[in-house]
Amino acid sequence: MVSAFQKNNERYSTTPRAVEHIHATAIVDPCAQVSPSATIGPYAIVGPDVVLENRVVIGAHAVLEGHLVLEDDVQVSPFVCIGQPPQDQKCRGEGTGVHIGPRTIIREFTTINRGTLYDTRCTRVGADGLIMAYCHLAHDVVLGDRVVLSNHTTLAGHVKAEDEVTCGGNTAVHQHCRLGRGCFVAAGAMVERDVPPFCRVFGDRAKLVGPNLRGLRRIGLAESRIRAVKNAYKELFRTTSTLEDTLRVVTSKWPDSEEVRHLIEFIRASERGICR
Repeated sequence: MVSAFQKNNERYSTTPRAVEHIHATAIVDPCAQVSPSATIGPYAIVGPDVVLENRVVIGAHAVLEGHLVLEDDVQVSPFVCIGQPPQDQKCRGEGTGVHIGPRTIIREFTTINRGTLYDTRCTRVGADGLIMAYCHLAHDVVLGDRVVLSNHTTLAGHVKAEDEVTCGGNTAVHQHCRLGRGCFVAAGAMVERDVPPFCRVFGDRAKLVGPNLRGLRRIGLAESRIRAVKNAYKELFRTTSTLEDTLRVVTSKWPDSEEVRHLIEFIRASERGICR
């Protein structure tokens, strides 16, 4: 984490008014590292340990604090707050941070808290994500690439979401849950267990309703690979056998499927159990 937040004065000026597109009403700490191609809107606040890389756009009234890195082409809408202290009573203002990957879009009134010493020390968002309005990412959340969080999605502390996860509006995910690659969480779902990769869940409490075939096609998988996931899903979740027995059967039936192998490994690694 230290290297991610190192100051690099060769790349970025530490004099805020040297940046061409900083609004006169913005408050930018002199120690903040701001690329000359970044844009900061009216009344935005940028703290001393913030790094804004190339072509980052910060909207009006946004507040950026803590050890925060926004990579190239990140867009932050008005009234977004990133890098505030964790909402965790064990924390005492330690120097933890947030890292936002390139080309991610963060819409209005979203809050992203920084990490804690009890996990990764850093809340992370991958590349090419879309975080819609009023979302909340608690401390130590880790999102993969191309994740979409619809309006009012709430991810509690330590939630991990793999690549290409999509959450519908008003979704809530319990602490320490994992969302597997390419899964779809329907609007209004309350998730208290891990969601397996390439699956769809719905409801309070979230239950499996089928494979995410549309999502698999959106990812660009060949139909033969999608068919393997579909058949493995039936074998895993529509049987009266024990899960352990079924995992062995599925492993032997589709030994060459990368997606099926990932699905099995994800289930085996689950500590909270999976949605069923």
